[in-house]
Amino acid sequence: MRHKLAKWLASSPAERRLLLEAWLLLAGVGAGLRFLPLRRLQDLLLRSNRLRRLPSGDPERMARLVGIASRHQIWEVRCLERSLVLQALLARCGTCPDLRIGVRREGDTLYAHAWIEVEGRPVGEARDIAGSFRPFPGAFSA
Repeated sequence: MRHKLAKWLASSPAERRLLLEAWLLLAGVGAGLRFLPLRRLQDLLLRSNRLRRLPSGDPERMARLVGIASRHQIWEVRCLERSLVLQALLARCGTCPDLRIGVRREGDTLYAHAWIEVEGRPVGEARDIAGSFRPFPGAFSA
């Protein structure tokens, strides 16, 4: 625990603020997905992004921060929640991230996964994620 606190204190104020923001957004998105359709929640998140712009940053670093925030939630955070938060934060940095949702079948089991792409490249995911999960046509753009 002390190690995590030391890492937190060693990070920049901007990074600490972004981590806290991601943590709060994840909690809100987790609740929002239980009550709102996906498109409506996505619209709300992207519309709220106009309130405060973030300085442009490294999308991979932002994905890592969202990952850290997701590991410190009260409940398990799923890929869709992480992806929506990452999309919202990246959009506030001025990028145009796309939410992708894909599926794959293994025997009788159907698996689904959500991820973010910027300019056709996955962020915070394996580069060949679209080969592992067949994406639905089109993207849920910011």
